[in-house]
Amino acid sequence: MLALRLTRSARPAVQVRRLLVTAASAGTGFLLLSTLGYALGHPWASASAVLRLAWCAVPLAATAYLATAVARTDPGTRPRPGLAAIGLGPARLMAVSATTTALSSVLGSLLALLVFLHLRGDLTGLPFDGVRWEFLAPDQPLPL
Repeated sequence: MLALRLTRSARPAVQVRRLLVTAASAGTGFLLLSTLGYALGHPWASASAVLRLAWCAVPLAATAYLATAVARTDPGTRPRPGLAAIGLGPARLMAVSATTTALSSVLGSLLALLVFLHLRGDLTGLPFDGVRWEFLAPDQPLPL
């Protein structure tokens, strides 16, 4: 409940930083899911799949660094009078900030998963005009 109150009372710049973490997490998650989809669709091309997975390391590291930077610069971690008396000192406020940033990352990952599943046609059964076959699995025949 405290994390929600700190999030709602945050300035717009803080909210934009959290949205950037969500967007970066969504992009990285979609990239990782696409790599996994390629590896599952092309089991004979394991060297190519490993190379694609290696290329995912840079965006993953950048997303983790951005999330860490956002959690450290969160103004909700500054000591406030009265919070230390109820056991919310600087260390616990930093834990609340880290939890909020982690929730932003999880939200981005869930959005990436939903978009990925929708593009494949696994959610509704109807992908975006056959994008599944041109974008996610180019070497597979069209279904009947």
